[in-house]
Amino acid sequence: MTEIRIGAAEQGAGTEARMWVRGREAAPLRPDRYDVTETPVQVPVRDGIRLAANLIMPTLPEGAETPPCVVVTNGYSGLDFSLLPTLRELAAAGYPVLLCRLRGVAPSEGKAGLYESYGPDGHDVIEWAAAQAWNNGRIGMVGASLLGISQWLAAKERPEHLVVVVPDDSPNNTYDYLWYAGGLPPGPGRKGRAAVPGVESEYDVAADHPWFDEYWAAHSATREDIQQLAREGLPALTSSGWDSYILDGSSRAFTWMRQAGAGSRAKLVLGPWPHAGMFSKTSVRGDLAPGETIEPFTGFELQLLWLDRFLRDERNGIDEGPPVLIYVQGPNRWRREHDWPLPDERRVRLYLAGHERSGTSGSINDGALCPMPSMQAVSADYAFDPATSRNPVDVSMMAMQMVADAEPIPLPVVLPDGAARPYGRLIMDKAAYESDALTWTSSTLPAPTEVTGYAKVVLWARVSSPDASIIVEMMDVGPGDDGAWTSVQITRGSLRAGAQFSRTHDTDLPTDDVMRFEIELSPTSYVVPAGHRVRVTVQGAAIDPTLDLAWHGPGLNEAPFTFSVHTGPAFASYIDIPVIGSAHIG
Repeated sequence: MTEIRIGAAEQGAGTEARMWVRGREAAPLRPDRYDVTETPVQVPVRDGIRLAANLIMPTLPEGAETPPCVVVTNGYSGLDFSLLPTLRELAAAGYPVLLCRLRGVAPSEGKAGLYESYGPDGHDVIEWAAAQAWNNGRIGMVGASLLGISQWLAAKERPEHLVVVVPDDSPNNTYDYLWYAGGLPPGPGRKGRAAVPGVESEYDVAADHPWFDEYWAAHSATREDIQQLAREGLPALTSSGWDSYILDGSSRAFTWMRQAGAGSRAKLVLGPWPHAGMFSKTSVRGDLAPGETIEPFTGFELQLLWLDRFLRDERNGIDEGPPVLIYVQGPNRWRREHDWPLPDERRVRLYLAGHERSGTSGSINDGALCPMPSMQAVSADYAFDPATSRNPVDVSMMAMQMVADAEPIPLPVVLPDGAARPYGRLIMDKAAYESDALTWTSSTLPAPTEVTGYAKVVLWARVSSPDASIIVEMMDVGPGDDGAWTSVQITRGSLRAGAQFSRTHDTDLPTDDVMRFEIELSPTSYVVPAGHRVRVTVQGAAIDPTLDLAWHGPGLNEAPFTFSVHTGPAFASYIDIPVIGSAHIG
């Protein structure tokens, strides 16, 4: 098995003078810390349902100012053990914290659905908390994943006393960025929600709404909702990880807020992990909490600074300077940026060419990526069979340990001295899987090349069905120890063919026509080393059915289909790559 090295790349050419973080700094936090107590309370909401909550109170000295409050609305059962350590730390910093279980989550009353009543109940919990004597009526919200979704839905209800939100890895639009990414059906990880206490009915509800309809609009915070919240002045510290299956929605919320004039009231952190936990002081994997790896401040410190700034009006500098903090994979370093996507990205277009072979892949076609469109018209045919097609393009945090022990695919990951442990993405040589795929590969790169932002692939293709799944990966192709080329995923994207033309209803597609399909890949920040190549891999599957994974990405298509990718002067298929710095591709 070829050895795969992570984090051995230099900085991208021409990026040496950017705002690289130089290491850990002391966070400008208030020094006071307090003992805490915990008390169970009941929170009434508008329809008479009573929600169970824990009130975690700091023991403040006599005569101290009444503090603002932090509210967490939790739609999960059984997560208190992982939430409470961080929430106790917030209380120790002087914040009363109300951890409230949403309806249907025992011992709260009511029946749970798919984000049912998250907005109205969140509104009522916030306003109830604001009326209590143990806080001054200024409310902030924190929490990851489902607890972040509940923040956006509560904010959408415009509770008067909500001042600030901190949603970690939380897709505001749950249709596009969680359940039906690219219009594809949800994978087994989504179906497995039926076995999670408190959310048993989620999958059945989602399955009843396979297109974006009034239900999803009511149970999502859309782009328009996010931008209106920004215009109304709501500050938001958002975050995600390069390997998170809901990265797209989390990262876009920041962009939308900035476009709406949020300015310094929006901040974004993007790091090297799969899903959630950035602001936690508790490990979610049994080793190190992701937020402890962030520089110059830890995730918990960033969260506390953000709350202090907007709940206590402290001028601690967290909202000054560049609002974006990203982790660049390869050199494995943190860097500040002025906006997201990066304003000075350079779009480099490489065209798929089928008239020549790259000589680096055993794929179906082994095409090339070229700086100019090919003058020869060539097509590459792909056939999908759900019983045999395979391609593990992504893996959820929950599946990592299962994959680590899976056969016949070991994970030969070797880290250079001092490098951070990689989280999430299935770091493996996928060259063997590409024998089932279509590939197009560039020439070798003369210098280390930083790719940061949203790559996009445009394919001209003929499809046999509007339900055809188009799975696209951008790969780092490097020389292996045995003389063969390795192929490691940088990022990925997916599209249901019919969803290119409508996300609200079924669409019939002419099977004889060559049509344009556009797949935007999940964002990344990754340095491809000198001497390596860039590859576009196209397949019809997002999971290897022989692996038993709690898959949170798109599911396998249930029916066979075919597609044919066209290249040449009339159908110039291409990948559009966001390059940072001076490196040349192509």
